[in-house]
Amino acid sequence: STVVGFESAITTPGGRILLEMPDTIEKMPRRSYERQSVPANLNVQVLFWHRGYTDNINSVPTESYWQGHLINLSAGGCQISVPISISDCFRPNQLVGLQFTPMFYQKPVLVESQIIHLKPEEAEGKLYLGLEFLGLEVSIDGRTILHRLTEIVEEYTKLNSSPTQGAQPSPL
Repeated sequence: STVVGFESAITTPGGRILLEMPDTIEKMPRRSYERQSVPANLNVQVLFWHRGYTDNINSVPTESYWQGHLINLSAGGCQISVPISISDCFRPNQLVGLQFTPMFYQKPVLVESQIIHLKPEEAEGKLYLGLEFLGLEVSIDGRTILHRLTEIVEEYTKLNSSPTQGAQPSPL
């Protein structure tokens, strides 16, 4: 909608903003960035460690670092899986440092992130962690990582849609 006028507090108690109704309503995308599954032929290990909590809880998990598998990735976050046996180490709003190498010939990506949600899958014996990357927009180095993540997602998209999806890309 568009602001078309204002009514002052003199004519209307508290004042009022007048809006024009749009001709059509569009649904906003849920995510800012495209999310892509890690190609089936890649096994991307993730090393991550405890960095605190956003709600100032002083408790510390029983372990301070873990290893998991990258399930999907976007420039705004990722999903990783860990064994369900260590699920007591995680909770929403937990801050973690995260490092992974997206393709075997690339340099590792290092980001700060926050656990947004936990999804236990008892039958699989896995806990899925939904993570949001933090602070990438606020610095030059962060924007460089953001750009790199976008390129990695594009590469994963190509690999997932390739008819020879089982083949490893050759390093250049």
